[in-house]
Amino acid sequence: MREAAREVGRIVRDAARLLLRHWPALLTLGLLGAAWRSGTLWLAVIVSNRSGPLAQLLLALAPVGYLLAIVAMLRVVRPSLSPPKRPLTELPRTSSPTVAECTKGAEATLSAGKT
Repeated sequence: MREAAREVGRIVRDAARLLLRHWPALLTLGLLGAAWRSGTLWLAVIVSNRSGPLAQLLLALAPVGYLLAIVAMLRVVRPSLSPPKRPLTELPRTSSPTVAECTKGAEATLSAGKT
């Protein structure tokens, strides 16, 4: 339990460090994404009086701007991210069966059905 709390504390510290280091770029990108979304919705309402399908297309483009802003935010903080403490190959194995184990089970089931 203590280890989990320590890990959460480390994650919060890292997030605060990244936010303090990159806040001007993150704020700008977030506001640009929100402006794109609001502008697209506003334009869709205006266009809807003339063309319903075009308004629907604009409505579908509204979240794309904010999604691109989030991707840009991740690219901004990428150089400051710390590498993982251990390689992914050292992570503990889950209880999910491997492909070989599934294949063995399937072969056993099929051979039992043939007799």
